[in-house]
Amino acid sequence: MKQSTNKRGQLHPLAAIHLSSTYQASLTKLLEYCLCPVSMSLWDRLQQNNMRLKSLKEEAVLLQARQKSGSSSRSSNSARYPLRIVYHLESPNTDSQTGRGRSS
Repeated sequence: MKQSTNKRGQLHPLAAIHLSSTYQASLTKLLEYCLCPVSMSLWDRLQQNNMRLKSLKEEAVLLQARQKSGSSSRSSNSARYPLRIVYHLESPNTDSQTGRGRSS
């Protein structure tokens, strides 16, 4: 096999062009086969999250409107303490009926 460098260790210009074009072709294939599907899935997830955010904002507006209409009929005490939604997340090791840890 013929080396692409001369006696002084310099790379021949044609060899440099060949190596750079081979490198660019390899990067292009990497982008095409590996990174494009990843970027497409991330783009899809971004669109899904934007739709979900939009629906959650609409739901928040509806809940605030419901709270305002309900608070006008309540006493002034309830206006000081607005309605809050609390989500209780159970740990996977907790029995939902007793609240105690499961014994394996």
